[in-house]
Amino acid sequence: MALHLKSFSAILLVTLCVLSVVNVSRQASLSLQLLSRGERSTSNQTLNERKCESNTPCGWALYVPFSRQIEKFMKNTCDCEKHLDCMRTDDDVSISAYVYRCRENSKAES
Repeated sequence: MALHLKSFSAILLVTLCVLSVVNVSRQASLSLQLLSRGERSTSNQTLNERKCESNTPCGWALYVPFSRQIEKFMKNTCDCEKHLDCMRTDDDVSISAYVYRCRENSKAES
């Protein structure tokens, strides 16, 4: 009888340990999922809302050095504010690219 009670107690103890580990793991998993979702939404929101600083280029048009024919436009990771346009402001011959910055469009309708 004592041996049977010890076995039952041992089984009960192991069962409780397993159940508590499973519960902790499930709670940890849910917490990690929520944390992961929060980080993703925050990082996506930050990337989507990042505005170009006052003189930061919003893009570059890479061209062939002698013909100056544009081969590719490379957009920066930031965006112009709504009232500004990404416009060509200067020519950086050292990298064979026209530089674009956020500027007010003088042709915009008022």
